Amino acid sequence: MIYEEVTSGSRTRRTLTGAARVLLELRIDGPLVVGLSLIAVYGLVVLYSASGQSLPTVRGTIARLLLGAITMLLLARINPNFLRRSTPWVYAAGCVLAEPRALPLPALRAHEARGADDVRLVPA
Repeated sequence: MIYEEVTSGSRTRRTLTGAARVLLELRIDGPLVVGLSLIAVYGLVVLYSASGQSLPTVRGTIARLLLGAITMLLLARINPNFLRRSTPWVYAAGCVLAEPRALPLPALRAHEARGADDVRLVPA
């Protein structure tokens, strides 16, 4: 985004509300948070309805949403250049920790799937 220099003769400064100061300090885009929150609430309502009014299912999803929100807040505090430099190393560590079949290189796979040999036919 490009910002232009303000050249007007006005010396007034924009007054920020308390909520705007908090969002600015946390490096959060207010309208984006509101939009994502509305989508999350709608998803929770749909989940509650689809799970047969199961509150434990909804509580688990709320816990995962909160964990994701906290993680996003923590990542917002990290310098983007550091994230850019560390991304390949984090990816490589994830590949090493992943199941051997999930590695991107076929030569590093522990074993190949046997395909149709594993299928058991059940008489009808």
